[in-house]
Amino acid sequence: MHRQPTVLIVDDLVFVRRMLKGLLRQQGFKCYEASSLSQALDSYHLFRPDLVIVGTLHSGMTSVIAIEALKRFDPRARVICCTEEATRSQVIASIRAGAEDFVARPFKQDRFFRAVQGQRPAPAPVEEEEIAPPTPITGYAPTELELIAF
Repeated sequence: MHRQPTVLIVDDLVFVRRMLKGLLRQQGFKCYEASSLSQALDSYHLFRPDLVIVGTLHSGMTSVIAIEALKRFDPRARVICCTEEATRSQVIASIRAGAEDFVARPFKQDRFFRAVQGQRPAPAPVEEEEIAPPTPITGYAPTELELIAF
């Protein structure tokens, strides 16, 4: 028998949770909702969903804090961030916290479902001579340092 994949949607905005739930149910997912970090941790412990989608939390918690807490609870948790706070520093912080992807709202459905399915966007092609090797001092390539410094 085929097991229905499960998703926990964490967002303090009810309309966002319902919108995501509607999209995911159409694709065959069983959805759980949480409006706070404490509800998210309780729900994760109870349901052990296949994926957690972390959105906006205005109650003194950022999505990065929520991702870190979920990953501390279960380092193997699959987490993606889906929020309108899509600054470069927010995306980097979310990925560093343990999110496997970041989808900016509003989003195109195909981009959202690629993230849900664990398919990261293909990187832009780079010419071989454009790739700089890591520096011996930092261990990072110059382009990586730009992202870190940003």
